[in-house]
Amino acid sequence: MALIFCGSASAQKDVCTFKSDTLKTGKYYVILTNEGTEQIGKLTGCTDSSLTIIFENDYETIMKSEITAIRNRVAKDWKYDKGIFSSEADRIYFLGTGVSFPVDESRHYTTMYAKGFELSAAVIFASNRNVGIMAELDFHHLARKDDNSATFSAKGGSINSLSLRINFLAGDFKMKDVNYFFFTGPGIGISFKGSRSENYLNSNYNYTTSGTADLFVTGKAGLNVNFKVAEKIRMFTEAQFNLIIGENNPNYFALKAGFVL
Repeated sequence: MALIFCGSASAQKDVCTFKSDTLKTGKYYVILTNEGTEQIGKLTGCTDSSLTIIFENDYETIMKSEITAIRNRVAKDWKYDKGIFSSEADRIYFLGTGVSFPVDESRHYTTMYAKGFELSAAVIFASNRNVGIMAELDFHHLARKDDNSATFSAKGGSINSLSLRINFLAGDFKMKDVNYFFFTGPGIGISFKGSRSENYLNSNYNYTTSGTADLFVTGKAGLNVNFKVAEKIRMFTEAQFNLIIGENNPNYFALKAGFVL
């Protein structure tokens, strides 16, 4: 491998071209080959017919005819040995939504609340191919069911909450057609519970509970699978369990899906 690299050194260029794209040596790119593989590598040089790239500290000379496309996926110089919070760490952004299912049967939350929904935005800092940290902002709406009987009716009391979470990740962050990671971590949040009106029909007695705002501590664990659906489009699906430690906030299970940016 060293002989190939040294032998072509005299012909190496600082600025390279591939099809209609201009590439700069010293930058990191995603290389897509005719065999369907994807790798992040640092461009170190080129000739009219080949590119010299470092993949995880190994030099490799690839013929341009063997490359399908080159994407400028990594905004900054990405390195496998950089720390998670380095300015050169790889960043992956997620935007998603999903449906939630309350649990805690012992507290009757499954009969008190209907299915809810989530909106989330997250960024992953991946320090290498297998570990990372994710910062996530979540909005969660959980609808309170109406009560209706011959003697009693009640409406309202839905919960809206906002939480900030830090998750620790383990999985596969090397770009492929399908990637996955497991996650778990803590967070904090605030929930807003709406007012609930109660009407006792036999006595003509009406009562309305006032809305409340409560702080809570949260934790979650789950699995994320993300995959390529088109040349520049990736999506993800995610299953997660959410533990809520706070006043009158049910734990819930969520199924989510969205886009990887």
